[in-house]
Amino acid sequence: MALKPDNLQLVIEAFSKRLKHSDAQMRKQAAESFGKMGNESIIAIPGLLKALEDSDEYVRMSAAEALGKIGSETAIPGLLKALEDSNKDVRRKAAEALGNIGSETAIPLLCQALEAENDLAVQFSIMDAIVLINNLTSETPMSENTQGSKYNIVQPQNVQIIEQGDGIIHKYATPQNLAEAAQEIQQLISQLAQNYPTNTEIEKQTFVAQVDAEIKKNSRLRSILITGGIELIKILCPPLGIPIEMGKKWLETANLSD
Repeated sequence: MALKPDNLQLVIEAFSKRLKHSDAQMRKQAAESFGKMGNESIIAIPGLLKALEDSDEYVRMSAAEALGKIGSETAIPGLLKALEDSNKDVRRKAAEALGNIGSETAIPLLCQALEAENDLAVQFSIMDAIVLINNLTSETPMSENTQGSKYNIVQPQNVQIIEQGDGIIHKYATPQNLAEAAQEIQQLISQLAQNYPTNTEIEKQTFVAQVDAEIKKNSRLRSILITGGIELIKILCPPLGIPIEMGKKWLETANLSD
């Protein structure tokens, strides 16, 4: 049950006051508290947007996360600006927040930020945000088909069209669409990228080998790669600076090991 308007106003005022506190930890806690309240904190958005410019990076991170949880499109301009923050974790949180808000209006500048971003982990977060926005804004066609509605498939390339012996054209959704597959495997790659840089040719080969080893022992990864196929490889490789031909090794391993 939500607070009564008068009490909610008291809470907002109390938290807003602490969002301007001299102690950074207090400002951080205030931002987090607004986030936990969700869209009831919508009137606190101006203060949280100002907190995106706080001198403390942890306050900026918490403010970005809170804005994502509140979910209002009015925060989009400030979060897009935060994608240029000097701290990579702030940029990552801003991308995640934009994904949670789910507005397609952010897509052009998210793509622009993706091209300008040098940090792999931030690139992955931006890509995840784009995928999430796509999923949130997609409609659900194929209502006459139980498989299609189950998987919420909207892209024709993600549906198998099969004519069976009864002379009827049947539509079957693939087990997992490409966007979801990319999002899941990016999480693994993001973790490995923190330990295995890809600046030199030797480093790239080492990284490919590490991912390859994970694929061999993880049936879930193999399933994702087989589902996504070469189109998934084309999504994964460019942000890493890895040639697609080199990334094809992952797909070969998935098919051979399965």
